[in-house]
Amino acid sequence: MTLIFAPMATLSHEAFRHLIYRFGGCSEYYTEMIHASSLNTNGRFERYYLLNGPEPHKIVWQLTDSAEKPIVEAVSRVQDLGGIGVDLNMGCSAPAIYKLGAGIAWMLKERKETQSLVRSVRKQMDSSNGGCKRLSVKMRLGEENFTMEDLCSFADMLIGEGVNRLVLHPRTKRQNYGRPAQWKYVEQLASYISATHGTSVSVIGNGDISDCKSLEEKMKTAPSADGFMIGRSAVQKPWLFAELENNHSFTVDLYELFCFFSDKLDEFQPPEFRETRMRRFLAYYCNNVSFSHHLRTRLLKSFDISCQKEVFLSYFESQKSEQYIHIEKKSDNSPL
Repeated sequence: MTLIFAPMATLSHEAFRHLIYRFGGCSEYYTEMIHASSLNTNGRFERYYLLNGPEPHKIVWQLTDSAEKPIVEAVSRVQDLGGIGVDLNMGCSAPAIYKLGAGIAWMLKERKETQSLVRSVRKQMDSSNGGCKRLSVKMRLGEENFTMEDLCSFADMLIGEGVNRLVLHPRTKRQNYGRPAQWKYVEQLASYISATHGTSVSVIGNGDISDCKSLEEKMKTAPSADGFMIGRSAVQKPWLFAELENNHSFTVDLYELFCFFSDKLDEFQPPEFRETRMRRFLAYYCNNVSFSHHLRTRLLKSFDISCQKEVFLSYFESQKSEQYIHIEKKSDNSPL
């Protein structure tokens, strides 16, 4: 089964990938969205976005920008680092991104402009000696009034210009995570692509996978999908990929895992990034305990690591049963 870690700003970096790898890894790791123009200027922090451990051969470099030229230039740089391929972000719907002409704006621009971008990126990838050759696009459904006809037409254009994989997050531009992802559209797109392009192009679904039950539901709704991408729930539970693939029982120590992540942040991220990345991590990770808001609030009062460790230990002293999470081996008749 193809299970992929999603690109998430301030989270899909090497420090966090080590948490997933500790439990056996996953099929692929998409990097956090890399702003091409910033990368090309060789800023003091850009090298941290290019770290590709702990499994460099499983990396997919996700790029975005508002213009074609900087993206093409950035492609040539990341290709030299190896990995599986390059992903063009055409799905980020954060206002700060699409109002600048990046992210989902590429789905909404004049078709010929987006077509030119994909064609130029494909040409650059084919002309390079770099190892990563797969070109993918991560996208949403589009505007609120989208139609499957328009979405399939857009997909046809992408594939015609050399895209090998489509990743669909089945929400519209305005829909946030409060509304469920509409996986019926993943199935409709995957079925269409299979019928018109065969097996040369894969379709991945993304959204609302948090445990074995939800994955089973998505597999039943979208049986034609070639794989499944997971983001937020994998940050809350870095062992989630192991849980979904699990062939053995294991135990997670939430305190020890937090300490491990803190050490990896120091190892693979600059001090200037520590607070924002720890804050984002804790926003999800604390949901593993009953009094998550209380714990999170206490942790965010200080970013001194010794203080945060004391807060965790104090919490688990009062809630002893919550420090350890036991994952049982799947039964032999599990559909996964």
